[in-house]
Amino acid sequence: NIPPHNSREIINALLEMIDNPSFSTEDLLRVVTGPDFPTGGLIMGRSGIEEAFRTGRGSVVMRGVVDVEESTRADRQAIVISEIPYMVNKTRLIEKIAALVRDKEIDGIADIRDESNREGMRIVLDLKRDGNPQVIINRLYSMTALQSSFGVNFVAIVNQRPVTLSLMEALRHFLDFRQDVVTKRTLYRLKKARERFHILEGLKRAIDLMDQIIALIRASDSPETAREGLMTSYAFSEIQARAILDMRLQRLTALERDKIEAEYEEVRKIILELERILGSRDVLMGVVREEFLELREKFGDERRTRIVPDEGEIDFESLIPDDPCYINLTFQGYIKRLSKDAYPTQNRGGKGRIGVTLKDDDAVISTLSPTMHETILFFTDIGKVYRLKVHEIPEGQRATRGKSIRSLLALAPDEKVTQLLSIRS
Repeated sequence: NIPPHNSREIINALLEMIDNPSFSTEDLLRVVTGPDFPTGGLIMGRSGIEEAFRTGRGSVVMRGVVDVEESTRADRQAIVISEIPYMVNKTRLIEKIAALVRDKEIDGIADIRDESNREGMRIVLDLKRDGNPQVIINRLYSMTALQSSFGVNFVAIVNQRPVTLSLMEALRHFLDFRQDVVTKRTLYRLKKARERFHILEGLKRAIDLMDQIIALIRASDSPETAREGLMTSYAFSEIQARAILDMRLQRLTALERDKIEAEYEEVRKIILELERILGSRDVLMGVVREEFLELREKFGDERRTRIVPDEGEIDFESLIPDDPCYINLTFQGYIKRLSKDAYPTQNRGGKGRIGVTLKDDDAVISTLSPTMHETILFFTDIGKVYRLKVHEIPEGQRATRGKSIRSLLALAPDEKVTQLLSIRS
């Protein structure tokens, strides 16, 4: 399970390994900053990267990229997802967010739209007026694949055995592989060049013996007889004799001397260069280096994935002011949270405001005045206790009856909440 990396960074590391025999893991961490995913996104922190690079195993935390924009709806904001973690399916991510909103596990999202096109990804989450964008973003990171982990496992087949490698070891094996490839390729080219050079030597001699060779060919009963004559009378090898006989007679009588001699000289130089490459490891690694430079020029590009400092565990409550508020629960099981400003202090003789609009068969059975960081305990008629953070209870308006408690708690069909208690946890 090896993550993709930036080709330019990897090639730069390989070049430095060729140039600097003492190239260390610390040098590698300087050149290769971390995995680079084609979908972009963020990598949280460097600890997982360094562990994976040093040991071959580790976990890299990935996040999608989100921004907060002004919504098309008046006085509202929108969360826009422009990049998602590697190997996360966009459709499934949207479905998961929709399910969390439907099940009331994430509150504050009014609408979800996929506005992605050829220019890029754009998932828009329109927020409600009271939606806290940072809290919702952190919940998305915590509860969906918008934050995911990539388990790194650098396993490769080395000498026909699976081995876990550090990144440095993997790159050294790759350098050895490239050295082996260039060596074998050079040996093959040298073999072919020497074979051609041998034929050209025969053709050059044939030019000097042109009249005799033409006479021998004309006097021969068959190609086999002519070939034997060339080999016995003029010491041509079988390969040279075949090459001479493969030429048309009229061309042999007017051999293109300059062309053959030019090719002869060119092939001679090629042989010398190939022998020079094989005769020195430094020269051979120079060839490997030049090919890496060509690859970098052709395929090298900028990083797509940014590495940002790790924020540690997400503390949702630290983003929410610990303001005082009111909690109302009705007999029919409706609950809501009201800000302190919903009940302003009135002067003596003033007229109070209506705190809740209820049906005739309903009434408020419990009212609390906790702060946003406190926990509400819900006692039911069958002796069970449930708990919710105050900020997890949806905020309502003075004149509305609120949300059904059953949408917030996993109550049995006939189970009813009879009493509330707030505690500081």
